Amino acid sequence: MSAQGDGFGIPRMSTSQRLSLSLTTGDAGLMVFDITSKTLYTWDGVAWTSPSAIYSDGLWLAQLIPAVGTITEDPAVKTGYWSKIGNTVSISMKLRVQAVAMGTTGLLKMVTLPYPASQETAVVVTADQLDNPAKTSIMGYAVGNDINLYHYENGLLNALSQHVSAGATFWISGTYLTP
Repeated sequence: MSAQGDGFGIPRMSTSQRLSLSLTTGDAGLMVFDITSKTLYTWDGVAWTSPSAIYSDGLWLAQLIPAVGTITEDPAVKTGYWSKIGNTVSISMKLRVQAVAMGTTGLLKMVTLPYPASQETAVVVTADQLDNPAKTSIMGYAVGNDINLYHYENGLLNALSQHVSAGATFWISGTYLTP
C-alpha cells in the first residue's frame, strides 16, 4: 500500500471499548489505536501488546533544594541516569554536597525528576557524612517532579536539610510510574 499526501488510518477506540472486545487466538494481528492512552495496540492472540512501550534513557541533572538556605552540589560527583519503558521510569544518582549555607533548614527536595511521578512512590535514599551521624535512616518519595527527603527520628518523619554538610554524599535509586 502506498499513498501520497494521505495516511493510513487503523480503527480508533477508547480503552474500555478495546478491552470489551471478545477476541480469540484467531484474531491475532488485530491492531487498534487507543484514543484514551494515545497508544497503538496489537492483539497477539492472548493479550494486547503495545509497541509504544519503547525504551529510552538519558542523564539526570537534579539538585538539592532546602526550604531555607542553599546547598551547592559538587559538579564532579553529580551523576544521574534514567531509563523509561512505557510509563515506567527508573532513576539512579550519586550526588556529593560541595557547600551548605549557614542556617539551611526545612524540607529537603531533590528537583527535577526526568519525568513526573503520577503518584507518591518511595525511592531508596542513603547518605553519609551528615552533621548528625544518628540521622542515618533516610526516606525519600517521588511526588510530581521532585523527591522529598526526610529522616526518621522517634518514629516520625523530620526535615533533613539542617543535617546536610559539605562532603556528604547521597545515593538515590527508584522506579516510579509517569502519566
